[in-house]
Amino acid sequence: IRDNDSDFKEAPNLNFIYRPNKNIVGKFRKPDANLYTEIIKYSTLLERAKNRNNIFIKKLEGTIKND
Repeated sequence: IRDNDSDFKEAPNLNFIYRPNKNIVGKFRKPDANLYTEIIKYSTLLERAKNRNNIFIKKLEGTIKND
């Protein structure tokens, strides 16, 4: 992706790339806008979801104290 669009940047230690700003032309009297984009591999997304679910289950079971 970065070979085709050099506006994308790597997020250090987070395993995804992002484009902080893409100008979007407004149409039909709408103002111009900006678009923020993240691209995350499915495997990374799945790993994060599993970790989040495990933490949630442990909090429900009382093995982790709520902050």
